[in-house]
Amino acid sequence: MSVEAAVVAALVMGLLPGYEPRYAVAVLYGLVGGPAALLAALAEVVVLAAALTLAVDKAWALLDALAPRFRVAALLRERVLRRRDAARRLVERYGVAGLAAFIAVPLPVTGMYTGAALGLLLGVRGARLMAALLAGGSASVLLVYALTLLVAGGAA
Repeated sequence: MSVEAAVVAALVMGLLPGYEPRYAVAVLYGLVGGPAALLAALAEVVVLAAALTLAVDKAWALLDALAPRFRVAALLRERVLRRRDAARRLVERYGVAGLAAFIAVPLPVTGMYTGAALGLLLGVRGARLMAALLAGGSASVLLVYALTLLVAGGAA
């Protein structure tokens, strides 16, 4: 595989669940070097944050539209609303910063996709969700990038 093809593969994988930009930055660092890898991963954060914010808004609108017609959709909507009410104190206390911190932790089951789903469940949507995704995704990329620099510096 050529370097160009590997870079394209890393960029595409950076938009996928489970991989996301935070892991793409380390692969891109090995392929193209420092600043270019960081900028590419941060650009992926912007694209993914916009796409996920739109997807969450559309998913909720679809659930709202289907709930009056389909019992399963109505039950799902009611369940989400009950969970949202139960978690309201958490959202009021930690808000966007808490969601961003959750997204920023570079461990499995955290990240931008899970953060977007959690935002849907907690009622964090629109500009607030976009802010949490951008802040958390960027912080995660910067953290993994710093760790990559430490490891690469130690290997040199």
